[in-house]
Amino acid sequence: MLAKRTLLNKNSCVCKKTVMYCFLIFTINITSTYASRNIHRPDYIAKPKIETHWMCSSQENYSFSLMHLEPRVLFNTYDRPFLLAHRIPERIIPRYETSTCSTAPLLNDLEEAVKEILRTQKKLFSLQNFTILKKTDFNFKNHAGILVLKHRAYPFVVKLFIETPQTFVEPFSKGIEPRLFFYMGHGTSRYLCGFSRLKNLHGINDIIDHNPQAKEIYTTPRKWYWEPKENTFFIARGTNMSDICDYEAMFPHVYALICDAIRIERSFSLSNKQDRAHAWQASHIFGNRLDPNIPNFVIEKNTHKIALIDTEDHALMIGLRDPIEFSSCPQWIYTLTKQFVTEFGMQTKKKFLQRKAMNALPNNVQHL
Repeated sequence: MLAKRTLLNKNSCVCKKTVMYCFLIFTINITSTYASRNIHRPDYIAKPKIETHWMCSSQENYSFSLMHLEPRVLFNTYDRPFLLAHRIPERIIPRYETSTCSTAPLLNDLEEAVKEILRTQKKLFSLQNFTILKKTDFNFKNHAGILVLKHRAYPFVVKLFIETPQTFVEPFSKGIEPRLFFYMGHGTSRYLCGFSRLKNLHGINDIIDHNPQAKEIYTTPRKWYWEPKENTFFIARGTNMSDICDYEAMFPHVYALICDAIRIERSFSLSNKQDRAHAWQASHIFGNRLDPNIPNFVIEKNTHKIALIDTEDHALMIGLRDPIEFSSCPQWIYTLTKQFVTEFGMQTKKKFLQRKAMNALPNNVQHL
């Protein structure tokens, strides 16, 4: 018992030191991002910049500038034609049923839920027709972030994304985790990566369909795109991100992904060796498009297949340019930490200018 208690104390000490070390690195990098290296040395004038305003009015403009912003993340994610082609149909067969049902009541309830969320500035614990499953990445005061909801009467989960021109350029107002991913992903956010979930789901399903072994092991929930009937839009412009051109894109104020609610036999556990092995095996089959985080895997009832519930493009979220391979959780964490430190602690002006010259995406202007 004494030896066990001593081991726990040692592990606790190691965890505290690790947390303190990570916090120190994070603080240093934030400071170096916003401050020049010398108080007498002016900041670099050609720093990448984002400017936003509502589409219906350009009087109020908001802006944000950071050396590490990249157009491939900010302006090449929202594929409006693709998303509109995958909107939820008027009638649908629920995952565990055989007859069709109308989606009109579900969508009407979702419209009312959005209005209720936008009306209040207090933290909500429930909605009239929805249970709130997750709200840690949502700022109720600024009405921005992501909410995960489950309808009480219909077997669907809704991932609701809300963003404004002001909060789009305020990446540090939605929590610690979104802040970290913003730095790692060169300007990415849950809002932007949400657009990748449908297209990435199609890529994952394509791999499953062409791999007989994977087809016996894995399954995915269906997902559809949704926007409110009276949605508004805002414009984002990027300057100093490339030597070729500036960038512009239109983004929706509110959108959602409606997903099948999976009947869960059990969730994966980090303490289960077999679960960890399955997660790393999935990362090899699907590559960096899949986040190998253990909570993203569950066992579906009846089929006993592994359900991949999170189809967010993991490579986009963590800012990967080249594929990486890993076989264990420590190796994965080490690789991501090394990338973070290299990108933000060791990026010189020369490296930034070389990367800027490579940012040659076409101007991604999108219209209604």
